[in-house]
Amino acid sequence: MRRLLIIAALLLVIPASGQKAWKTFTGAWFAIDYPPEFKARASQASKTGKGAESAFFRSRDGNVEFYVFSPQWSGEARDIRPDTARETVTVKEQKSLDGAVGRLVTILAKDRSYMRVYVENEEHGTKTITGMKCRDNNEYRKFKPVFERFRKTLRQFAD
Repeated sequence: MRRLLIIAALLLVIPASGQKAWKTFTGAWFAIDYPPEFKARASQASKTGKGAESAFFRSRDGNVEFYVFSPQWSGEARDIRPDTARETVTVKEQKSLDGAVGRLVTILAKDRSYMRVYVENEEHGTKTITGMKCRDNNEYRKFKPVFERFRKTLRQFAD
């Protein structure tokens, strides 16, 4: 029985064959985990601390890119502003019962070469945005479970 418990514990700690542990990126006011085959790049510098308020995480082949914006409180994600000459924007807003505001923003390239999807959350004066850029809906569906895992690892720091 003891041997079985040790094996079970090892299976929980050691990733499945071929899977590497996720890496952690630490910004000025957040930390987030991302797939080991992605490359992290800090983007928008923090106004209130050392480090970044946002970062991009790109797959090796460049077909998929994740994004996070997590400032100390609120702010503007200038590094993902839509280019209305080349992109079409759709926004769906939802409000939860506890007052949190969530928005789903979809940005499509007018030439259909890519799509960007962002989830914006604002609660108690704190704003976060996570997003994914990919070629099309098929790529989006393929990476959505990985993106959801990425989103759930976001940890915000207090001052």
